[in-house]
Amino acid sequence: MNCQARTKSPIDHCVGCTACLKVCKHNALSMGKDEQGFYVALKNEQCTSCGDCTSFCAHRNDVKSFLKRRKKPKTYAAWSKNNALHQTGNSGGLFSTIALKWIEEGNVVAAPVYNEEFVPQYILANTAEMVEKQAWSKFVQSEVGDIYSQIQKVISNGKKVLFVGAPCQVKGLYAYLGEDHSALLTVQFPCIGMPVQWFYQDYLKDLTGKNLSEIREVYGEVLDAETQKRVMKCVTSQGEVICEAAHSSVYVKAWNTFLTVNDACCRCTDNIAPVCADFTWGNFWYLGSIKPFRVDFEKYKHGCSMLLCHSEKADSFFSELYNDIETYERSYTEAASGHTMFQSSATKHLLMKKYVNSERRKNFQNQLRYRKYDALKQDFFEKTDAASLNAAAKVNPKFKGYIWRMLYYVQKVLNRL
Repeated sequence: MNCQARTKSPIDHCVGCTACLKVCKHNALSMGKDEQGFYVALKNEQCTSCGDCTSFCAHRNDVKSFLKRRKKPKTYAAWSKNNALHQTGNSGGLFSTIALKWIEEGNVVAAPVYNEEFVPQYILANTAEMVEKQAWSKFVQSEVGDIYSQIQKVISNGKKVLFVGAPCQVKGLYAYLGEDHSALLTVQFPCIGMPVQWFYQDYLKDLTGKNLSEIREVYGEVLDAETQKRVMKCVTSQGEVICEAAHSSVYVKAWNTFLTVNDACCRCTDNIAPVCADFTWGNFWYLGSIKPFRVDFEKYKHGCSMLLCHSEKADSFFSELYNDIETYERSYTEAASGHTMFQSSATKHLLMKKYVNSERRKNFQNQLRYRKYDALKQDFFEKTDAASLNAAAKVNPKFKGYIWRMLYYVQKVLNRL
């Protein structure tokens, strides 16, 4: 439970990108936790209410004026040609494959690793061992720290940087730098908002029945190649592997219904093209459900990524990956149909807004301030109809694909109204 006393006031609508710390002339800003436990910029008693930070935050979208990105990105289904790397990560092993190629050329990778309490914190990696720690999706709010200033120094020293993060973090990086750079390649993932850290930590303890110090590895949502089901997977310090089906996980259910996501993330439009990043990659949901994907399933049973190229810089690097990743051109409509965050903010999406604006979410968000994980789990999840969940999980993927495509076109119409 988030029980620490909060003496500082959070900046309104903060997503925790940290870029605003650069503009404060009074040392009145620092990163910390708000009442619910979200990682945000906080003001201290030295604040003079000059407005520099809030003005900077409000104008972060100005970075798009110097970023040449496509309104309709080039779209591919992709996975690693290296079988071992294909099985790392959550959707085809692209991160490990591309990151290792990147450091082989003497460059560095900026991405988060877990600390001892399973809080993702950004580091610069230039070895295979460090990249291995950065691999696998980390489904919780990460801490940027001073990674932007580190990246600026690396670039000024003549090296290239691959930055992988949430859309708001990519935008924050460009806002901090004030320019695009030929030595910087950025990747964002599809994001509905990152859940609060303490809820994630307590979930891991609940799943494993262990203290955090007794958990060795956390893999997030992993694809089982044989069943094609996704599971939440942990390994204890004793080597015990503990899994549960993702669709019935308390953590995933809370996340997908925005219970553990802050309001600023629900209003976010940073996933909608043109975006700030050079690439977007993530799961390619419902691939082939409408337009056939005539590739032997055995080739990609360990996962398939959706790879979006937003810039000429992305195209140039993509052309160097022929020997490393398998790619098949697809339509952006197919990719966007399975990702509601590509269509609108959650607050305006015809399906997602019912979760965002629900009384259930309002109650949950309020209780995040003072209730423990076990109490929240009991009151908000244990009455869920297991039969309904299992039935939903068994719906034919092709049928789901048609439903999501229909919703995509309806949302496009609503966006124009």
